[in-house]
Amino acid sequence: MYVHVSESVSVLFFFFFFTSLTMYLFVFPFFSFFSFSFVVLWRRGSFRMRRTIAVLWQHGVHVPRGVVYHGAKMKHWPEQKIPDNFKFTEEQRFRTKAIPRDVGKIPRDFVLSVLYRHQPCEVSGLWEHCTNDPGVVLDSKRHLREVLKQAREEGFVSFERDPVSNEWLCFITRERFEEVREIAGAKAEASEVYSGLRGSSATETSSYTERFKEMNAMAREEHARRLEEEVKTTTKYLRSFQRKEVDYLPYTDLNGKVNFMWWYETRDVQQRGRDAISASSGETLPSDSGDSTARLEG
Repeated sequence: MYVHVSESVSVLFFFFFFTSLTMYLFVFPFFSFFSFSFVVLWRRGSFRMRRTIAVLWQHGVHVPRGVVYHGAKMKHWPEQKIPDNFKFTEEQRFRTKAIPRDVGKIPRDFVLSVLYRHQPCEVSGLWEHCTNDPGVVLDSKRHLREVLKQAREEGFVSFERDPVSNEWLCFITRERFEEVREIAGAKAEASEVYSGLRGSSATETSSYTERFKEMNAMAREEHARRLEEEVKTTTKYLRSFQRKEVDYLPYTDLNGKVNFMWWYETRDVQQRGRDAISASSGETLPSDSGDSTARLEG
């Protein structure tokens, strides 16, 4: 009996010994390699997923079907497509569209006349002087900055830093001071004439208001109907000439972000060589006279 017990114990001992040795040599390394591979693949997959989400977040929604507007696009960026059923309301269109500011004669003469009355003027306080003028034609400080930049390139204004207050001051140049004075004088005369015309137009408007109050209900309805028809006719006439302006947003992408390549998109992407844009080099642009530039606050 004791012999059988000792033999069974020795058999069990050798069985557990060889089993543990086999698991240690073959099973554990396999599971450890499998677990390590699983962790590596999971980390790589999550990284790829994060990278894909980041790319989609950066590039915007890629619509497979829609209208493609051919033009210059960045390298490795997806093709920009606008879906056929993608429509903006008038309010959304004018809110999201980035309209290039006018830096021509009208805003330039306005800024020069304001600067002529308040010179020397700090650049940070010039916007307040412009907004206090009843004939302001600027929409933002960015518009004022663009007009000042164009006026400096044309030689009307110059910028200097005050050594005491460390503020940028805007001056009218001596070479074109007489032109600015003539512009300011013509602006003052035009404002006086406009004030007289505004008084006469106010009188005429009041007479029209009195005549409208004297109408009966049927005459008012007929008048309102004629006005609605006139508005519809005018809108239809404008849409026939501004179809691209109404149906397509050339300055923004699908997310409403400003597309800074809008000017190049108006040119054909196939233009190469002699048909390429000749003014694309920086040598044609005038350089600033100073090392630093004046900046508006805000």
